[in-house]
Amino acid sequence: MKIQAGITRRSRTWEQLLRREGLPWRTVNLATGEGMADCSVLIVTHQLDASECDIVQEYLRSGGALLACARHVAGVGGTSVRTEPLHYLASDGDSVFTTVRIIDLGTQGDIPREANHLRTHQHHHAVFAGSLLGGPAVLLPFDVQRVLADTRTQRGSRPLAVY
Repeated sequence: MKIQAGITRRSRTWEQLLRREGLPWRTVNLATGEGMADCSVLIVTHQLDASECDIVQEYLRSGGALLACARHVAGVGGTSVRTEPLHYLASDGDSVFTTVRIIDLGTQGDIPREANHLRTHQHHHAVFAGSLLGGPAVLLPFDVQRVLADTRTQRGSRPLAVY
């Protein structure tokens, strides 16, 4: 299999991030399925409509991998989200996200009901990483594009929870 990411809509943020990481990518067309067969992971960059959800579900059933904001793919494979403040995400010795210690967010998050990794300031799991409809998936509680474009600053510091 060729290693290549498929982005569901043009995104300067994702394109720059993937270029920086050295991962080849292409924009795919969910309406026609064009380009999806060439991709080892599908990065969903927008809220899916019903027909796009069906196409993504079929992609997962055929063994494709998914990386998305949980809100963008709510409903895929029966997933759902709850909204809550996300001050930060922290690792508690997570075996999947070994290089992540803390992600400072300060935003509203959409946490997948199925979350099983990385904890919020309220000690809830916030990220889902596992099998979804037979394909590997990572559902984030935030939109990467929106978070990376956020230039707000905050004065002071918050005490960090120790796990």
